[in-house]
Amino acid sequence: MKEDRKTYEMVHGRTKIIQTETVPVKARETKAARLQFRASNGTTKTADFTRDTPFTEVRAYAESAFEMPAGKLEIGISFPQRKVLDSSADALTLAQLGLVPSATLFVRVWDRTPAAKPKTEAQKTNPASAYFSVYVALTALALALLFWHIRTPPPAFAQ
Repeated sequence: MKEDRKTYEMVHGRTKIIQTETVPVKARETKAARLQFRASNGTTKTADFTRDTPFTEVRAYAESAFEMPAGKLEIGISFPQRKVLDSSADALTLAQLGLVPSATLFVRVWDRTPAAKPKTEAQKTNPASAYFSVYVALTALALALLFWHIRTPPPAFAQ
């Protein structure tokens, strides 16, 4: 290993060690909090609040942004630990909750009836498929009558 190092220094020259001094940066007080809301369906919304904003205003914003009535949203934080911000957090400010300068909140919608999905062109009722189902039903009836007739012995002739 030492020989490799000497060979490297002969070819490339001696490496210089630069001493740097770390200067601590004074932490500044941020007055704003940027919150990103991620819904369970993939929708995202971003909003800016002051650090002294109570969490009730954040909850009200989320309910209006996702067009949900009060009490239908569950808001949670995933970092540093996964926890749900329930009504006990409503009196706290964003700074007290540790959401300053930025945070991502996960929003889950409860008690929502599923919206009807629009049908694709293939799923829409086709008049030909309606006629086909009638054709299949009549064919099945005709075959049933035919097999019934074949299995039934003919009536005896009177002599």
